[in-house]
Amino acid sequence: MRIYRLLFLTLFLSLNVFAQNENADSTQKEEEPKRLFMTFTPSFGGTYTETSAPPKQQSNFEWLSQLQSTITYEGDSFNFDSDLFLQYGQIHPQGKIPHKTQDDIILNLMPSYRILNTPSVRLFLQVKGETDMGKGEIDTQSTYFLDPLFLTNSVFFGEKKYIVKDKDGGRFLITYGAGYSQQMIIKNRFKLVSEEEHSSDPEYTGGLSALLNIEIHKEIFEGLNFNFSFKSQAIAKNKIYGDLKNFRYSGILLSSIEYGVISINYTNRVVYDNDISPSRNLSQSLTMGIKYSF
Repeated sequence: MRIYRLLFLTLFLSLNVFAQNENADSTQKEEEPKRLFMTFTPSFGGTYTETSAPPKQQSNFEWLSQLQSTITYEGDSFNFDSDLFLQYGQIHPQGKIPHKTQDDIILNLMPSYRILNTPSVRLFLQVKGETDMGKGEIDTQSTYFLDPLFLTNSVFFGEKKYIVKDKDGGRFLITYGAGYSQQMIIKNRFKLVSEEEHSSDPEYTGGLSALLNIEIHKEIFEGLNFNFSFKSQAIAKNKIYGDLKNFRYSGILLSSIEYGVISINYTNRVVYDNDISPSRNLSQSLTMGIKYSF
């Protein structure tokens, strides 16, 4: 009889310890931070204007569609950040042929690894591509799909730091660094300003570079959100020592206020590159439309 009691007691204690271990494991799993983040956000907006002044009346309709997508992995030391940005917009003047107002494809892949804890320093590798979707113009030259394509490979030292990160999804993230970039300009029909004669061969250039990215997300109150994103990179090209204008700056600023699927969006895209134009290329828009995040 004592044997049965001893077996029953042993079984009871074993089940109790097992249950405690299961609860502990469950608690650990619940407390484990999320590592992988993915977003997919399409949007569409438009504006309509009409002016009436004798003897003529004129109306314009302008629309803009965008797609923002990100895949991010945040480990203890290794991080991987990637983002895709697409935008295309047209204006339709009354009685005239529509023409595009915005056109961008920007793909960015950026793994990083923490190499120092104090001070905190990361080693970043970056592959970035920038081009257009359709036919357009820069000064007097025509641009086409993937013509020209700016493909940049960079290695730099810097940091990725959350200034603010709360449980409700609010965040203030800054990424910065300095290093070296090698750029390949792939072209077919587009002629670079620096070319004396047109050539379809790729053009290679590179030099010291710097990067600054800022990302802010804040829920003002339930259902109303504010988003801000600024991404920029400057590259000093090989000939900058003889001409300070010989560099490339690429920046994009996105800001939006969203309530449900309704959003007000501001977009500012700036590119300065002496190889494509001696002037700054700026496009900006303010639209109200529909935006949905998956």
